[in-house]
Amino acid sequence: DELSRSGRVDAFVISGTNWGDKRIGFLQERAIPFVSFGRADPGWDFDWVDVDGASGTRQAVDYLVSLGHRRIAFAGWDEGSLAGTHRLAGYTEGLAAAGLPLLPQWIFRGYQNELSGSAALKQYLSLPEDERPTAVVTVSDLVAIGVKNSAEQLGLEIGSDLSIIGFDDSPFSQYLNPPLTTINQPVKQIAQIIIRILEEQLIKSGQPRDFVHELVAPKLIIRSSCGTPLTQRNI
Repeated sequence: DELSRSGRVDAFVISGTNWGDKRIGFLQERAIPFVSFGRADPGWDFDWVDVDGASGTRQAVDYLVSLGHRRIAFAGWDEGSLAGTHRLAGYTEGLAAAGLPLLPQWIFRGYQNELSGSAALKQYLSLPEDERPTAVVTVSDLVAIGVKNSAEQLGLEIGSDLSIIGFDDSPFSQYLNPPLTTINQPVKQIAQIIIRILEEQLIKSGQPRDFVHELVAPKLIIRSSCGTPLTQRNI
């Protein structure tokens, strides 16, 4: 508020949005130009650009299905996470499209840390052997690392005994052993779109204009953390 009143800032970019995000209401009430990297509650009118998280996890599931996986789990964020909800939706859509069953115990809801990945794997391995996932789609690379590290500590081979897909294409993901298959978010493209929208807001200040809602498709980056499931190879 102080920055906008002082005239030192013309507009804002906010990120990490969630349900009921108070920052959006604050900026709208004061008619401060802003663009959000991320969505919020349905029906709220403001300019936003977001990664299509559902598309990303749907690509991950489709790829695992193409490799022969039929028992695919999801390690996600807690139910209060809007981005996590979108990514979970893509996972469930992918299973439905492939005609695969969805066991509630294949879905783990946790937080953005390695411990959540470890806890997710523990949940999966507690299942009867014929219900244990052969692959895991995770909500982030950090959660994927938690799954990976715990699996390796138990003697499981990543890409053979268990396939893992992350989300974010973090710089470190390509240097893991094996390198992590993940979903890349086109950050440069998103930044260019946000700047374009802000420029339009400032040029048309006070004039009627339609709100911009733009979903940007992420891309599956295939590396070595996924392979044909052992069950498929034994047929």
